[in-house]
Amino acid sequence: SFSYNIEEKKISELPPGELLIKVAYSNINYKDVMSCLGNPSITRRFPHTPGIDACGEVVNSLDSSFHKGDNVLIIAKPMGLNTSGGFAEYIRIPSSWAIKIDENINKEYLMAFGTAGLTSGLAVNSLIEGNEILPSKIIITGVTGGIGIISLLILKKLGIEVTALTRSKVFINKLQSLGVDEIITHEDFLDSTRQNLAIAKWDGAIDVAGGNILSSLIKSVKPGGTICVTGNVGSTSLNTNVLPFILRGITLKGINAEMHLKKEILALINKLSTEWMSNDISNIYSLITLDELPEYMDTYIQGERFGRVVVKIS
Repeated sequence: SFSYNIEEKKISELPPGELLIKVAYSNINYKDVMSCLGNPSITRRFPHTPGIDACGEVVNSLDSSFHKGDNVLIIAKPMGLNTSGGFAEYIRIPSSWAIKIDENINKEYLMAFGTAGLTSGLAVNSLIEGNEILPSKIIITGVTGGIGIISLLILKKLGIEVTALTRSKVFINKLQSLGVDEIITHEDFLDSTRQNLAIAKWDGAIDVAGGNILSSLIKSVKPGGTICVTGNVGSTSLNTNVLPFILRGITLKGINAEMHLKKEILALINKLSTEWMSNDISNIYSLITLDELPEYMDTYIQGERFGRVVVKIS
């Protein structure tokens, strides 16, 4: 069995690395949840400190590229998986994981985005890049989670119509308040897409589910459309047919934030913080303290949490 609590440890127990960082903020991600549940595909060595995202200030540096007092961001790196993560007052990491950020940037908002926001931005870029005309209608799965909800905010900021595909009806009012144009339940969606080719309704899709949901999305996207695959919370399997690819020429594109260079990540983070910044950003996350983290992790695991959870560490 696995349990999670706030405990004290010595800085000397942290893993090796060139940078010692005092953490200001972190956040809860799906991988953090799986780590807390003891999922061996995420974390194999316990006891363990999760937290795949963090931002804070350099306390000590063995790399001449960084100096004491530098503000840094760590996202889309292996931190928090099999090495000690961001749910801690201090972290020690390889300097190659850290991205320098301006001291005036809002770190709380940065962690509201985090790796999930970066993944959302990459997915939206894939849907709109190279097109003279923006897509008019996009469907998003897992829309109450991190990737889904940030994708929703970006797309609405760009003036694109959004359909939200959700398993639960609990958060319908919150989704509507963020401007969702249509809400469909998993059951209704799967029932309407049982044939090899369903009615083509959407110009593209952002999917976190995989499995049967992704199979149905493939059948439902308009000719020339793109489906961005960002997760597998439903299933890693995919059972489909070739007709949507042959007759409609659709594209299935995988999104992996870890594959991108620091300068690409920083450029996208700046975009999220400026031209893609939504007026509703403060409505999509809860701000908690480190001491409150175990309680919020419980509600996150039970599916009772809407949107993002930002953790104020220090």
